[in-house]
Amino acid sequence: MDKILHYKYALISDHSTPHVKSVPGFDYVYMTDKKKPTDPQFRFLFKDVVHYPDIFDFPAFIRQQNVKAIHAHYGQLAMKLLPFKKSLGIPLITSFRGLDATSYIRNENNQKKLQKLYTNGELFLPVCHYLANRLIRSGCPEKKIQVLYGGVDVDLFHFRPRTKPSEGRIRILSVGRFVEKKGFRYLLEAFAKVNQSYPQTELKIIGRTGPVSEEVQNIIKRNRLQNVVIIENFIDHRQIVEEMHSAHLFCLPSVQSKNGDEEGIPNVLKEAMATGAPVVSTKHAGIPELITDGKEGILVKERNVGQLVTALEQMIQEPQNWVRWGKDARKRIEKNFNLNIQLSFQAALYKEVITKFQQRS
Repeated sequence: MDKILHYKYALISDHSTPHVKSVPGFDYVYMTDKKKPTDPQFRFLFKDVVHYPDIFDFPAFIRQQNVKAIHAHYGQLAMKLLPFKKSLGIPLITSFRGLDATSYIRNENNQKKLQKLYTNGELFLPVCHYLANRLIRSGCPEKKIQVLYGGVDVDLFHFRPRTKPSEGRIRILSVGRFVEKKGFRYLLEAFAKVNQSYPQTELKIIGRTGPVSEEVQNIIKRNRLQNVVIIENFIDHRQIVEEMHSAHLFCLPSVQSKNGDEEGIPNVLKEAMATGAPVVSTKHAGIPELITDGKEGILVKERNVGQLVTALEQMIQEPQNWVRWGKDARKRIEKNFNLNIQLSFQAALYKEVITKFQQRS
């Protein structure tokens, strides 16, 4: 079984984990930029974990492990390997996920580095067509690009038709890091108005502490939302599954950050759709590739609180349409974002790039 070295920033279990561990027909080595964590919850996540700075002779390590290709999971990581590229004698594959294809390429020095990567890398895998177009405009040869969507485990995130609760609150869920591009500021401002008209609503945001954490808390206090907004730190992925299934509606109003950082396609939107939750989001980056406005969900302009209020209130006012929204969303995920389909495509891309590289060598 051919082996791929996957290069990531840290040893974590996230949406890309199956794209490391479960690619059919391929074994893996997991290489991190940061030290292997000692937390017991990470100890048995992956086998064959190595820390890049601890490798004394990287080309020798690659030969010893019999690695057939390297898959760097961010553009900046791939560029760290360019000094070794010729001596490695194997193809370099690079994923682009958001910042690395948006704000990062605004910098002139970064642009120069990227040109070297585009020349020396064999395959580039943006997570949506929006990012693919950004790469092309920055100079990446189109023939080297293939869009590889992040897949959703449709068995884990199973379909559950949504109905309006006979008693209790309508639960709106959002999930993401507390960074500007997730748009939590606009979600909270919109929800403050929605809750005035529909006091039977509540909002839960599950997120990792970040630059806008304090701003989020200030908005909650200013609008006196403490009793109807729940902020919870990131939890185990299995609990995320449970939260997705228990929510009535899902909202993620992503925006372009001031520094130009953008999403690819947020994986949490795909997961919510897979469960049948009606979704509200924005016309941002790759999101329109996932959601057709008015069919699988509702899309509004970025930073437009008024449109966001209208969309959320439409969802609340039309519980008779929740099942239809959910079924259309589920069909979209099963057809285009099914994890097994994306993993099979990833395996086929690996085989193709390795074969072509070996034929040229």
